[in-house]
Amino acid sequence: MDPKPIPAFYCCYLLRSAQKEGKKTRSFYIGSTPHPRRRLAQHNGLVQGGACKTNVQDKRPWEMTCVVTGFPSKIAALQFEWAWQNYHKTKKVTADQRSGLSAPSKKSSESAGKAASQTPEIAALNQERQKAKNTKRPPVTLKKGLSVLHLLLRVPSFNRLPLAVRFFCSDVYKAWLESSKKMCGELRSDLHISLDERQLAKPTDTIKTPSSPRAGQKRGFAPSGIGGVEGLDITYSDLRSHIEKSTACVAERGIQKCSVCVNQLDLPGSTVIICPSEGCRAVSHMACLAKECGQDPLQEALLPIQIRCPQCHVEHKWIDLVRELSLRVHGENHIAQMLKGPRVRKKKPAEDQSLIVDPLAGKGGDVGDRNNGGLDSIMVANNLLATDSEDDPLSDDWHELGDDSQSVASTDSRASGQHGSPVKYTQRRQQLPAVIEDSEWDSAEVID
Repeated sequence: MDPKPIPAFYCCYLLRSAQKEGKKTRSFYIGSTPHPRRRLAQHNGLVQGGACKTNVQDKRPWEMTCVVTGFPSKIAALQFEWAWQNYHKTKKVTADQRSGLSAPSKKSSESAGKAASQTPEIAALNQERQKAKNTKRPPVTLKKGLSVLHLLLRVPSFNRLPLAVRFFCSDVYKAWLESSKKMCGELRSDLHISLDERQLAKPTDTIKTPSSPRAGQKRGFAPSGIGGVEGLDITYSDLRSHIEKSTACVAERGIQKCSVCVNQLDLPGSTVIICPSEGCRAVSHMACLAKECGQDPLQEALLPIQIRCPQCHVEHKWIDLVRELSLRVHGENHIAQMLKGPRVRKKKPAEDQSLIVDPLAGKGGDVGDRNNGGLDSIMVANNLLATDSEDDPLSDDWHELGDDSQSVASTDSRASGQHGSPVKYTQRRQQLPAVIEDSEWDSAEVID
């Protein structure tokens, strides 16, 4: 299997069902996708696909309340999604962290007292029953979903990823701020969390949702407007300037050296990092740049989160540099399509109307003139036939003509021309002179 570049976009999301009259509770759903707009349309039944749990007409339409972006691969996003859904049995969360999500109830304390008075055999049986009961996925609520999200952003398995959280609903964002105050742990300081509500350019603008499966392609999901799910950019467009600079740098001839170790570089065949700053010519080995220029308080970490360029001294996110590198090495088709100019449709040359002759059109403009013109054209065709027959009369050697298709076609064309149908003129095949071989009659005896 050929290696693929880091995906342009992959996220985990939290859906919320519509508010119905007479119902105080609302349903929630957790999922992951590389195309948020298409996936939301699938959940709402506008595009084929979607999950079975969201295929309930009473809960539609669904709205996307928040997304978690910045995953370096599809596998990382799927692991985060599964841990978000199954926080009660995921290995990413310890037992102490899991117990802090919910306060102990009266039933749990009573069951603990009963277990102390039970025999070891009965206690083991009850423990197996409780384990089988805990395998069922618990229902998702807004408070529980935000608490688990806050916890997963702090665990060692995910706190080193360059993640970002975007909220599309103001009430959910307020609930997030309130739940964050009650959490015991703190998030990473450079973790980007923002409210990104939908902003329409004009009061008459509406949010368009794809209505066909073909609309799910990336070219049909360019960001439209500002904010919201529709404003998300799921392409490599943010790396265009960096790709153009790196492509030109690799194409240059000459000896280039690493900006850190000062050793010679082999640009086409090695994994090198090129600084995206305009005017900076820094080119470095990946290992050298991560080891020497990584601005990371955790020294035991293998990869940094941010680095400082050794020449221009500008800080860059490590994930952006690695995304450009993976796209340059493993995404030649994406780069060719990105750098390709806009498609220009060729205009068909205008037809010369003077060369178009209508055989049924007369000199006049009314119906009668057109009819007369049609009769005139038929008379001209008959005159041509008559002229052809007079100039080339039927010769005496007509019986020597062969039964080939060309002769038959020529005869049929003359016959059909007399009835007013289109006339076909064919060239008669050149006749060769007849050759008579010697006969045996010369040696015959004459009998008186």
